[in-house]
Amino acid sequence: MLQGVDNVIGAVNRTPSVRRVVMTSSVGAAYNSPRDRPRDYLFSESDWNTGASEAYKPYSYGKMLSERRAWELEAQQSRWRLVTVLPSIVFGPMVGNCGSSETVQIVRDKIWPGRMYPAAPNLGAPVVDVRDVAAVHCLAMVLPHARGRYIAHAHTTSLYDITHALASRISSFRPSKILAPYWLLWLIGPLLGLHRDVISAMWGRSAQFDTSRTVADLGLKEWLPLADTLEDMVTDMADKGMIKMR
Repeated sequence: MLQGVDNVIGAVNRTPSVRRVVMTSSVGAAYNSPRDRPRDYLFSESDWNTGASEAYKPYSYGKMLSERRAWELEAQQSRWRLVTVLPSIVFGPMVGNCGSSETVQIVRDKIWPGRMYPAAPNLGAPVVDVRDVAAVHCLAMVLPHARGRYIAHAHTTSLYDITHALASRISSFRPSKILAPYWLLWLIGPLLGLHRDVISAMWGRSAQFDTSRTVADLGLKEWLPLADTLEDMVTDMADKGMIKMR
C-alpha cells in the first residue's frame, strides 16, 4: 500500500532540482464519519481519520496511511517541501473517457437512469468540482508560501439535493420526490454495494469542512456552483457516449 509513496519520494530524493511535491490525498484521510463529531463540527487540516481500516472504508484507510507516510519522509530531509490536497467527492467533466471513476459510475448507473426517482437515500455527499481541485493543485505548486494540507471542498449536500441541482439545469431529468426510508436501504444496501456501517455513518449527515485555510493561503475566491458541475459533467458524459441525453 505504501510502496508507491516510497517509490515516488525515493525518486524525488534522487533529483536535486525538486523543491516541492504536491500530493493528492482525500478528505477521507481527515475524517471517518460525520457522526464522530457534533453536527456543526468543521473538519479541518488538523484532523486525521482514526476509524477506517482495511475492512471498513479501505479507500480512506489507504489515503490516510499514504499521506502520513509522505509526511514522515518529508520530515527526514530539508531540501523539498510537501503540500497535500484533500478533495471531497469529485464531480465534473473528464479529461479522458474514464468510465471506471466512482462518481462517473454513480451518475451513469444510479442518478441519470432515474434510480433516485421517486426516492433517494438520505445519504450525505460532500462535493467539489474537478476543476476546483485542479486549481488548488496548481496554486499549491506555484505559490511560494504554500505549505501543509489544503482541503478542497465546495458543497455539503446529499444525493437528494444533487438530483434537484441537476434537474434545475436539465428539465427532462426527474429529481427525487421523497427520501427512501432507512430500513429499506438497510435491507438492500449490501446488494447495492453499500456497507451497512457506511449507511449508518452517513445517513442524514454530510461532513462539513473548514476551507478557510485553502481560501486564505491560495487565494481561491469561490467554488463552482453545484448545478454547473453536474450539468457540465452530464453534458461531457453524453458527448463521450457514456450516457444518452433525453
